[in-house]
Amino acid sequence: MTTEPAVTVIVSNYNGLRNLGECFESLERLDYGARRLMLMDNASSDGSVEYVRARFPGVTVVRNPKNLLFAGGMNAAMRRALDEGAEFIALLNDDTAVDRRWLSEMMRTIAASPDIGAVAPRLMFHANRRMINGIGVALDRFAYGLDRGQGELFSGRYARSEEVPAFTGGACLLRAAALRRVGLFDATFRAYYEDVDLSFRLRAAGWRVVTAPDAVVYHKHSASWVEGSPRKRYLTLRNRLLMMARYFPADELARRVVPDLIREQRREAAAEARRGDWRSLAARLRAFLSALRLLPRALRFRFRFPASVARGLYARCLPAVHPAALPYPKWDYRRPAEGERLPRRILVGVNDLVLGDGWLPLDCRVFPQARWMGRDAACFLAAEKGAGNVLQLHLFQPLDPGGPQVLTVAMDGERLGAFPIPRGEWTTLRIPCIPSGDAVLVSFSLDRYLPADLGAQRHDLGVQFNEVSLLPEGSPFIRDAAAGDVSPAEGGSSPR
Repeated sequence: MTTEPAVTVIVSNYNGLRNLGECFESLERLDYGARRLMLMDNASSDGSVEYVRARFPGVTVVRNPKNLLFAGGMNAAMRRALDEGAEFIALLNDDTAVDRRWLSEMMRTIAASPDIGAVAPRLMFHANRRMINGIGVALDRFAYGLDRGQGELFSGRYARSEEVPAFTGGACLLRAAALRRVGLFDATFRAYYEDVDLSFRLRAAGWRVVTAPDAVVYHKHSASWVEGSPRKRYLTLRNRLLMMARYFPADELARRVVPDLIREQRREAAAEARRGDWRSLAARLRAFLSALRLLPRALRFRFRFPASVARGLYARCLPAVHPAALPYPKWDYRRPAEGERLPRRILVGVNDLVLGDGWLPLDCRVFPQARWMGRDAACFLAAEKGAGNVLQLHLFQPLDPGGPQVLTVAMDGERLGAFPIPRGEWTTLRIPCIPSGDAVLVSFSLDRYLPADLGAQRHDLGVQFNEVSLLPEGSPFIRDAAAGDVSPAEGGSSPR
């Protein structure tokens, strides 16, 4: 009889009471027997620890006296697991639920070769379980961490286990022997990129990081940290700078990375200043000051790290491109089938798998999540024939399409109006209308757009949409007027 290796599953938590029930219930259904469940709690004040102790008494609790953030908190729990003889350690965020074969599939993958140090499972969006959240992590040449496959439907492209640059600490399996050799997370990172840093150290020591596509996790994207919050922006920028200082070749930093980084940061800071987003601007400044303070330590690490390994890791980084220019191999939406029930509200990343034509795949790297349209696009919505409605659009133009941009909107072929699209800020259009049927086709057309660039593998880019809704007058879902009404462009017709 073969004995299963012992695995300690550590769930990270900070005031995540709302997520813990579903997470631990899914872990109790795992088909892998030799597991021990552990909660790492970062001094929560919402009753998380009391709830887990009462509802899941078999779970070991490691309660830190203060919030050590992800890296420091997980290190405390991993040290305890290693001291108690764990052969493997699985890490998991509290805002997840796992498939019952999650752990057994990761263990099957890591058992295939003794040089595998870490396994990255397949994360799918919790609210849209056909769409990938990430299968391992890649890095681009400006140190952006990119979740592989994010926004795509799961397909044969990712169906086989393969070596990847890094795992994500929110869901992974680690070999205890590898951790004892290279160490745990570097707590300097606090949160974000600590997993990429550990992946690079594992790879330098001869361990591989591979995927396990059949080990499935459902992730509530940014449920623990608000996407786009100043604190998250501070940590991600600061830690990107530390990754560059640690691993990027000096000649590449001087020749291309630093000059382009300066241009990028000046552009983004100017946009924040124009919007009056002083909190984000302050977070950006804090990130640079903190990275500068930590630079001597990063340089000491750099001198100890093998230069040839660092150059090899950098060579595997993806070309540095704007997120909107990343190649997508297939669309992730479809036209509605005949007779299919249609929504009144389409929220991107929530219920947008049925659209019309002209949309690019979901872009999860922006906040809120959005889809680009090309020059023209359309979508299908349920309606109330003959009633007064409001067509509500929430959209954003982060790029420069070469001049002022006007969006023409029509419903079932009848023009509702033409509207100027401001750059650099989210805009809400609220267009009064009277639908002529119980289902309508809403179409959009732009007079100006950024044309496709095959060299950059970029499709036509028009404007980003976060919402398309057809709402009754007086609906509570109509956004407040402070969100920014836009009047019809000069020469355009007024909405009917």
